[in-house]
Amino acid sequence: MEPSSLPPLFHTILLAAGASRRMGRPKQLLPVGDSTLLRSAVTNALALGRPLVVIVGAKPDLVTDHLDGMSGFHVVENENWESGMGSSIAAGVRWACLRPVRGFLILLADQPLLDTAALQRLANAFAGDPDRIVATAYPEGPGVPAIFPVCYGEVLTNLQTVGGAKGLLRSAGEKLTLVDLGNTTVDVDTPEDYARFSGRKLKN
Repeated sequence: MEPSSLPPLFHTILLAAGASRRMGRPKQLLPVGDSTLLRSAVTNALALGRPLVVIVGAKPDLVTDHLDGMSGFHVVENENWESGMGSSIAAGVRWACLRPVRGFLILLADQPLLDTAALQRLANAFAGDPDRIVATAYPEGPGVPAIFPVCYGEVLTNLQTVGGAKGLLRSAGEKLTLVDLGNTTVDVDTPEDYARFSGRKLKN
């Protein structure tokens, strides 16, 4: 258990600002069981017991209204969302840095199989060595979800890249810990992805 005199181990930054152009509709709002992609991601993140900020951008009112009735998190609008995922990460880290913190968990809103147990594995790895980046292992290299130590705060607040923090993860070298989360990291980008995941066709 963390000593109470220390700041929170990390704050969670949930990225939900994209326009979902390949999906053709806001994919954050797609149904998943009795919930939706976004509401499920918020629920899983809140279960970690860490401060949570949801970054919105495209259709901010629609996405924010979709979270009506949920609580325990903050919403920040990224007005520069069109410049890419990097600007949304930067907006979230700037919010987190206003409070005592030792790291930043970057989380996407389009991974329907990612649950709290998988996120807790990342958290446990980071707790064991909070000076190292902890990232998810993919066949093509490290990716998100990932937890960055607070020493990366300045770099992250200046991100403006379309690919988010991918370049930073790939250049981390020996400062990187990889965690295999298996198939929980499958993402949903297109109607075909969603149809395969849900086992049914999208409704118009």
